Amino acid sequence: MNVKQIVLDYLKENHFDGLCNPDVPCGCLCDDLVPCEGNIANCEPGRREDVDEHAVCDCDGQGTKHWHVYIPPSPELEQHFTDAANWICECGERCNPMSADWRWNGEQWEHYHGYPLGHVAANRKI
Repeated sequence: MNVKQIVLDYLKENHFDGLCNPDVPCGCLCDDLVPCEGNIANCEPGRREDVDEHAVCDCDGQGTKHWHVYIPPSPELEQHFTDAANWICECGERCNPMSADWRWNGEQWEHYHGYPLGHVAANRKI
């Protein structure tokens, strides 16, 4: 048994679809694990997300039906994702945690407003 098989067994036992390295970004599925033959030291277990041809994304598959592998949030972060709809930016936009314009900073949600403002802290409203 080699490391690749150990990783594959772990992914399957824990119901993951593949690996994801958000630093690159890169993702692969269990049925074609590590096709890059690269260093997987920074890869994390991930889940497959199918992407519609109309979705806006920054990958080479833009404009086609394709998939991404994403890292699911930790249980602690999952709580913040569940509560995200209660957060509203000063511009009036409600938090969408799956949008690249929103991020959790460890204490509150922030909404991206572009240069020169950057990320603006949102307020929790019920």
